[in-house]
Amino acid sequence: MNEIVEKQSTAPDDVDDCTLAHIQQNQFYLHDLIEKGNENLLRRLLPPEKDEIEDASFQGIQVKMAAETYLLEKDEAGCLPIHIGILYQRVDCVEYLLQYSIPLTCSMMRQQCGDLETPFFHLLIRMGALHPEFVTRIFRYLTSASDSESGWIEKLTDDHKKDLESVLWETLNQKDDGGNTVFHLCARYDLVDCFKMCVSFYVGHSLSHQEDEHESMISAVLERHNRVGYRPLHVAMRYQSTLIAEVLVVDHHVCVSAATSNTKETPAHKAASVGFMRGLTLLQQMDHSIFSQKDYCGKTPLQVAEDSGYLNVSQVLANSQAQVKLNQHIDSDTSTVFLYHDDCLQHLPAAYYCRGEQEPPPECPERLETLLNPKFGILRSKEFVDSRVVHDTNVPHADIADILRVHDYHYVNKIQQCCERLKDDGTSTTSLDSDTTLSANSYNAATRAAGAVCRAVDLLMQSKHTNAFCLVRPPGHHAGPVGKVVSTNDPEGSNGFCLFNNVAIGAAYARSMYKHAGMENIAILDFDVHHGNGTEEIVRHLTPRKKSVPFETAYGEGVHFVHQYKPWRNTDDADHVFFCSVHGYGVKMEDREDTDDDEYVDDDDDDGKTKPRGWFYPASGATNETIPSSAPYIWNVGLDHPPCDYREKSSGLMKKYRASRNAISRLRWRQVFREEIFPALMQFKPDIIFLSSGFDAHTKEYVNWGYVSLLEQDYEWLTDQIKLVAETCCQGRIISVLEGGYNFHGRVISPFARSVAAHARSLIRPSRAVWSSSNALAEKQLEERLLRQHEEQLSITEQKMQSCTLMVGNPAQPIPLADRTIDEPLEGRGKRKRKAVDYVALAEQLAKEDGCG
Repeated sequence: MNEIVEKQSTAPDDVDDCTLAHIQQNQFYLHDLIEKGNENLLRRLLPPEKDEIEDASFQGIQVKMAAETYLLEKDEAGCLPIHIGILYQRVDCVEYLLQYSIPLTCSMMRQQCGDLETPFFHLLIRMGALHPEFVTRIFRYLTSASDSESGWIEKLTDDHKKDLESVLWETLNQKDDGGNTVFHLCARYDLVDCFKMCVSFYVGHSLSHQEDEHESMISAVLERHNRVGYRPLHVAMRYQSTLIAEVLVVDHHVCVSAATSNTKETPAHKAASVGFMRGLTLLQQMDHSIFSQKDYCGKTPLQVAEDSGYLNVSQVLANSQAQVKLNQHIDSDTSTVFLYHDDCLQHLPAAYYCRGEQEPPPECPERLETLLNPKFGILRSKEFVDSRVVHDTNVPHADIADILRVHDYHYVNKIQQCCERLKDDGTSTTSLDSDTTLSANSYNAATRAAGAVCRAVDLLMQSKHTNAFCLVRPPGHHAGPVGKVVSTNDPEGSNGFCLFNNVAIGAAYARSMYKHAGMENIAILDFDVHHGNGTEEIVRHLTPRKKSVPFETAYGEGVHFVHQYKPWRNTDDADHVFFCSVHGYGVKMEDREDTDDDEYVDDDDDDGKTKPRGWFYPASGATNETIPSSAPYIWNVGLDHPPCDYREKSSGLMKKYRASRNAISRLRWRQVFREEIFPALMQFKPDIIFLSSGFDAHTKEYVNWGYVSLLEQDYEWLTDQIKLVAETCCQGRIISVLEGGYNFHGRVISPFARSVAAHARSLIRPSRAVWSSSNALAEKQLEERLLRQHEEQLSITEQKMQSCTLMVGNPAQPIPLADRTIDEPLEGRGKRKRKAVDYVALAEQLAKEDGCG
């Protein structure tokens, strides 16, 4: 994919144009400047003491101080300027900011980044997935600068050295939202140099503080587990990090038999599950008895390897004398193709996002940039640059005949004509409805998106790849035969950002074009947080029906009858299509004070009271009363809104409350798939499985109103389970098509990027394991126990919160989740509230501590 032209920054290119007024007009001036990598201008705006601004006028000092204060200003994505430097790998800018002012450096390093509140070093290490050399250089610059060429730490005063060491110790000991330490992340990305620098700093800090137990302390740190129970060695095995695995086992003698508390998985189980032969051999050399340990399914590592089809791994485990080369991996005939095209970036419902200006619509080109940009796209990271992963940009436009299998010509022609009338200037748009906007190239983007799915069908049916991931936009699962789909709860309806139903076009293409290849049963699973109403309506059109459309003229009223039928191949189509959508369903709660998006604002009643909220989009998809037993096989599961929240803001209790509530929602979501949908899908025996892959059910998403509240590991779990069904029924054939997912704040660390990566990680894993009812039962029993624990914890926490509130004379009142403040995770779209900064006090502090005043 070609890199698109960078959006123009509002930052001037020369300090002569940089006036105090200009900086004051653009509070994110430094963010833009650093994103462009303009180190020279950065140095002139923030000169070191020895190179003070030549014109020491009041204006020059004010410019410098304004620039300094904005170093601690977060943009709408929750990023400081130094965070931008890290995300865009502007190494010179980052190094200069770190050594510019120790008080500012300490303040910047204590600030977390993005909506997932990623600590400084965790942000830095996560960039190791893309550019490990950049991460290692910055690590070395901070933790061992006295050995570097600059030696800038050696020039600091003793007090500043102590301050810097203190903040390094503080930030290196933090955990991220997943409970990961820096050692977990180093293990994930095999950053052995960074790992060793962290260990060296730990030991050095302990010795300098006369702590005799420094060796036992680092050993304890390396045995810490994250929220899913993994220790760094589990992570190293899971991600096949050869170098870190050897350092952990050989140099630090970590426990090789440690099992997770819930799933009872050892590092050997994790290595066996991904076919990591070198890791298994390393573990075997340390303690062969660990291969007799069993996980929660009663499986040993050898059985896990055999179930996954890793026969050569099984041979290694069975033969203790087997020799394995360092980079040897399993033999596998599986492969994954990622399909995308530049045209999908040219659907421009609004101008590109610029800091400080109006945020773009949720569905915007920044989404694909976050995934595929060569510099910071998560799918450009090392784990997706593999011999089993093919990046295919040879994506054709979908033929009109393929589109018309599911859409009416009048609707298709309307979109084409609207786009042709617009100027191709990047700003001209027209509205299709209240949600969906067209630009000049929207039709081309939409046909290219549908064409990607059809090409994926061809590649899989020709046995060139096992599965495919179509990274396309605009999305499609809300687009019905004639566009928007209305319902009783929402008679107006909208296209919900969608133009053509990409997944349905691909499904119809597969059934129509490959009948002689045995393509009969088509399954479509939709796990977007919003009901796939467009896809459902298309599937209903596989059966002939008649719809009455009332109308009124000046001469009277009448009813127009419309015959609806869109077959894909023959009159038996409906018997061979299985559609399922699992999503949020219900009403949106009362109005929220923190919302400033017109899409979510209701007018007040005459009495001044806020009207009740409307339905959660698209206001359809109630759970089926009975399991569908006849065609068309349409199965909706509408998940209720999570329990109500409380106004009590006791941070400790609120964290426990949210954790229990979200865990319950996630476990019930998993239950639906495991106990209802997958058994029915197995009975259906699909010949290919299409996925409408929406990632907007994440707990930190903006457009889900608190429904479902997933984490990225849930998407990986779901994809793993779907692969089991696919391997059992259809030789692993899966075509995943991108739908929703809109929170790209923080790029590689954003909820959207991390969720998509988790899904893609599962797709590319070469396991050939098949569906097992015994494994499903074991997992059911485990998660039922966890569900009971979380429900008990939620009840206890609610009682404590009520007690705390009663003690201050304000009884806790249950309120809708929609009435939460902006610092809480389950919320609608809204501007980020800026933290107040006392610029005068900060300037005085900088002048005092840096000697600039």
